[in-house]
Amino acid sequence: STQDDLLLYNQTKGNARLARIVRLGKLNVYPAKATLKGFSLGWTVIRQVAHDAMIFYNKDTGGTAIGRLVNGVFETINPAMQLKYGWSHIEALPGFLLFYDTEQGLAALTPFNGVGPLQQGLGDIFEFEKGYSHLVVVENVIWPTNRREHWLLAYDGTTGNGGVFTFQDGRPVKT
Repeated sequence: STQDDLLLYNQTKGNARLARIVRLGKLNVYPAKATLKGFSLGWTVIRQVAHDAMIFYNKDTGGTAIGRLVNGVFETINPAMQLKYGWSHIEALPGFLLFYDTEQGLAALTPFNGVGPLQQGLGDIFEFEKGYSHLVVVENVIWPTNRREHWLLAYDGTTGNGGVFTFQDGRPVKT
């Protein structure tokens, strides 16, 4: 989703519809019978990575694109590219995207400013913990200094184990 719009993507057909939440439990799909076409088949990760930008990633092929949804119109802002295949999660951090592979326990950070293209390729790939099924980035404001700190909350839905990480020198550090 971006701003107030939701992108409802059909992975097998490669098309999408736009919707807006009008109240709890009610979606307004618009235009009523129109379908956005031209999306690739098989995107496995679609994440909001900036105020109005989304990344599309195919875990099986490594295919990646970044686009923007504005006033019901979708436009690509980053040409299609190939990244390492196998990333199960992509999370936005200030100035970076975090890529995570739950099966291999690998991660990578790559610079991303939210408005321009993603650099071709990724930064250094490093070892991380395996098995997290859910990742959430939260911003914490430290009182009384108002210093902002970003944390990564990680959870394994199978074992119930989790961790809280901060970022130091471009790497997540378990707290």
